[in-house]
Amino acid sequence: MMDFAKTDAYLLRLSGAENYKALTPVEKEEFVFTAYERLSLYYAESMLTPKVVALQTLYMTKSASVDGEEGVALQNIRKAGAKSYSLEGVSVTFDDNATGDGIAPDVLAYFELLESQKSRARVGRLV
Repeated sequence: MMDFAKTDAYLLRLSGAENYKALTPVEKEEFVFTAYERLSLYYAESMLTPKVVALQTLYMTKSASVDGEEGVALQNIRKAGAKSYSLEGVSVTFDDNATGDGIAPDVLAYFELLESQKSRARVGRLV
């Protein structure tokens, strides 16, 4: 199960977490819970360490800080899975590695690294 206290302590010590630190205690718990729930859709509960949940929370709080109607519109377009968008001479191209499911790139990279280490561990030679 999720450990809010450990996740919160990690985020409070992390540089670049100003958006998280500015939240009220209730908002912090809501973001951490939502991050945990989003990750639990894709990964086993045993893999969801406080660090992984903190990275997802940080990603979500940064995404939520985009101001203005334009920022919200671009977020919605990206979540829909669009690769590019243009309007009146302005063009936006989204990262090919971006996911429509809203998982933080750092979290995806972490799990890819774990998977590659696991697959390498099985490689061996019989003598």
